[in-house]
Amino acid sequence: MATNILFVDDEEALLELIAMIFEEDVLDGKFKTNFALSGKDALKKLNSEEGKDISVLVTDINMPYLSGFELVKQVKINFPNILIYMMSAYEDQKTLEEVRMLDIKHYFNKPVDFIDLKRTIEEDVA
Repeated sequence: MATNILFVDDEEALLELIAMIFEEDVLDGKFKTNFALSGKDALKKLNSEEGKDISVLVTDINMPYLSGFELVKQVKINFPNILIYMMSAYEDQKTLEEVRMLDIKHYFNKPVDFIDLKRTIEEDVA
């Protein structure tokens, strides 16, 4: 069964790039990809019929209205079985400490090494 991943980032161009990078794996049935441009949209998707089999969340941290941190807090409460990965261009001590406190599965620095991201997800869901 394909691993269903929800990618969340307020940069539409990045989500389009992710779609292209994962396209072959989607066609091969390894992954199913979903995309949201905000934390609010991500929560809507997770609460919808199409979101019920999402098992991995990859979210940016800095987004307007609902930060990645706030999104993760809500996901951990309402969807405790979802593996959570965060990505950000910021790697300051405060950000890393908050990631650690939220017990995130893995943190990826932007620009994200998508080969490493895919490999990490494959290893974690195996």
